Amino acid sequence: MNQFGAPEHPHAQQPPVPGQWGATGTNPPMNYGAPVTRPIGFARASFGQRFGGLLIDSIVVGFVTLIFSVPLFIVGINGSETERTACTDVDGASSTCTVPTSDTIVLWFVLFGLYFLVAMVVTFFLHIRPIYRTGQTIGRRIVGTKVVDINDGSLLSGGRALGRYLFANFISGNIMYLGYLWMLWDEEKQTLHDKVTSSTVIQT
Repeated sequence: MNQFGAPEHPHAQQPPVPGQWGATGTNPPMNYGAPVTRPIGFARASFGQRFGGLLIDSIVVGFVTLIFSVPLFIVGINGSETERTACTDVDGASSTCTVPTSDTIVLWFVLFGLYFLVAMVVTFFLHIRPIYRTGQTIGRRIVGTKVVDINDGSLLSGGRALGRYLFANFISGNIMYLGYLWMLWDEEKQTLHDKVTSSTVIQT
């Protein structure tokens, strides 16, 4: 019974006890059903922006690789030798053919190996390294996009940048470029290589 003569309600709400939800100085309960914005404040890049950046990067990497590879092909052409040998044509008739010497074959194997090494070095410095250093390659800087972590907008590590590049070229680029087109219907606007590395491409 209270001071006015009315009986106390047995289920009346009691004031919050310190330490419980709603008490002064404590945090409100988490709303587990609320949508998560990732990364906060960043607008996702459009398909056109991503395609434009990729196209520019491909042209730049290919051009630089060609410049460094020209001397290799000059060496290959000047160092190639041929020899005459007996052979049989499609009709079974015997004749002589001109074929490269064994030294020439070895030379071209070595030169193609060096070309592959040059292409990998150029790709690393123009495509992979910029991703984990600044999030932007030359092409992405021109079109105004940046590769970041989808959860907090931070830059990717070197390993994730390398994994993203390899997955993009060997998985996303196959089967009619389905991995690249995935962003067109994905809710997070991610490609398949974005999903594998928990990354996304934003506008800058």
